[in-house]
Amino acid sequence: MRYRVHTDLSLGGSKTIPRGTLSDLAQLRPEVRGILLAQGAISLVAGPPLTALGSAWATRREKLLPVGIVDVDGLLNADPAELAKKIKVKTDLVKQWQAEAESLLKV
Repeated sequence: MRYRVHTDLSLGGSKTIPRGTLSDLAQLRPEVRGILLAQGAISLVAGPPLTALGSAWATRREKLLPVGIVDVDGLLNADPAELAKKIKVKTDLVKQWQAEAESLLKV
């Protein structure tokens, strides 16, 4: 799952997750994520289906759909190296796609 951070989150010391960040917040315990969701400090981000991304993503869709990736969330949650191996492309290309997909979720 991806979350949007609505307020700067202090992790102790000088570490902060800045407002506007999109992240899986894996560094936070699930119960902390639950509290932050309830407080409105973070929210779940739901990515659109790949079919909604237009013709620029047509070739990518053809590669991703057969391996079960049907939406932006699936792409962002995939391990780049494993996905690259499955669809026979370079890992850097998958990372580029993930970066582009994440940029679509930013407001």
